[in-house]
Amino acid sequence: MEPTDWAETDKPQYNKCFLDVQCNAGQGSCCALYPDTNNRRCITNDLHNTSVTVGPITFTPSCPTLATPSTGTETGGEEEPPESAIDDIAEQALAEASEALTTFKESLFTQAKEAAGYDALS
Repeated sequence: MEPTDWAETDKPQYNKCFLDVQCNAGQGSCCALYPDTNNRRCITNDLHNTSVTVGPITFTPSCPTLATPSTGTETGGEEEPPESAIDDIAEQALAEASEALTTFKESLFTQAKEAAGYDALS
């Protein structure tokens, strides 16, 4: 029998784990995307991001918990600290207050002009 292509479509999920704690994470195991992002298996940490051959296919399993969020790789650069939304909220509140103050000032001038009969003076 001739070998065939190993392309699968609409493959059902077949997950053996969802979290590292299900894989004895304290003993050097993690829950990896194995062999693709549709399935998960427990593997040892040394297999993370290394090429694995099973039968006729070669793939690279990866553990999402071992990848750094900033670069997506285990050996990435430094992580950036999370940005605080407080500065954005304060800036928005200051802009709204400034706009409200300008509107209030304009309404005061309009009322003062009406009270003094400014339109009749010209």
